[in-house]
Amino acid sequence: MYIRRAIEKTILDDAKQFPCITIYGARQVGKSTVVAHLWYEGGQKLEAGT
Repeated sequence: MYIRRAIEKTILDDAKQFPCITIYGARQVGKSTVVAHLWYEGGQKLEAGT
């Protein structure tokens, strides 16, 4: 079960403005999960603008 994070919209907005963004934080808080949820669908990488 995926838990939506409040930061998702900010991450997507920043990804449209900058070619590279850094997501950092404590261990096991869902950083990789958020990226996978926002940019990967069925093993396919999606572009930031989609």
